[in-house]
Amino acid sequence: MSARPLPRLSVVTPSYNQAQYLEATLRSVLEQDYPNLDYIVVDGGSTDGSAAIIQRYASRLSWWVSEKDEGQVHAIQKGLARADGDWFVWINSDDVLAAGALHRVAAATATDVDVIAGTTQFFGEAGPLYLRPSRAISARGFVLEQLGSGLKWHQPSFWMRRDALQDIGLNRALHYAFDYEMAIRYTYRHPRVRYLDETLSGFRLHDTSKTQSQGARFRAEQIGILRRLAQEPEFAALAPDLDRAARAVEWLTQVDGWMDDRGRPRLERLRELLRGVGDDREARCTANTRRAARRILQYGGRRP
Repeated sequence: MSARPLPRLSVVTPSYNQAQYLEATLRSVLEQDYPNLDYIVVDGGSTDGSAAIIQRYASRLSWWVSEKDEGQVHAIQKGLARADGDWFVWINSDDVLAAGALHRVAAATATDVDVIAGTTQFFGEAGPLYLRPSRAISARGFVLEQLGSGLKWHQPSFWMRRDALQDIGLNRALHYAFDYEMAIRYTYRHPRVRYLDETLSGFRLHDTSKTQSQGARFRAEQIGILRRLAQEPEFAALAPDLDRAARAVEWLTQVDGWMDDRGRPRLERLRELLRGVGDDREARCTANTRRAARRILQYGGRRP
């Protein structure tokens, strides 16, 4: 019996002015020597020498461009439109694909699978930091993540069927939570997940990354997403969960204001915090609230 043909795997790297990391990203994909790779790099017209780096690898790319665009989502959209693989992921230009990841994904593909989700290795300048596996992935899991759904995921280790993602698309009006909305929509329509314990990607933590610096803006977009989906007929079955989750995220934006610059509670707000939880216990008993309570108990009512 002949071996099953290797599936076509599409990887898109959106990039803008990250020349210091870009070559490591390109090599992490190309040096896997996967024979049926569709690798696309979309640069937003960088001025730091990124185009010259991409040019050195151009003969091994399916397509690349360096031109002004409307940001990360637009770059991914452009790459997705050009992609022709069976499966799709994007790897940002400061992250890396884990060694052997493409062959691991290829071995996990099947006709009865919509998502292949693996582990992500977080790392910094000093080396590896911690691992985040994928667990409990579902549309409802994404919606209720702040309320203890058990969801664990990270986008660079989240592979989707390319044609299904093209059908759903990405929302260019969003800048920080677009992958969150995408994941809800995708897994609602395509819920079959295959989990891999192996590491599929490396996520670089640094001061200028969006994940590190834009938490408040992510939450603002997240609230809008949850409120909007709750109004869409397709998500009627999830509407109560979407409403509760939106209230929870609104609550968390308040809790953030009760922490000082070091993430410790402002103790003079304790009564207001406790009263607020009682006003909407269903949505406000979040992990962040419990952490705030533990810190208050730790400090014994004294300002640290």
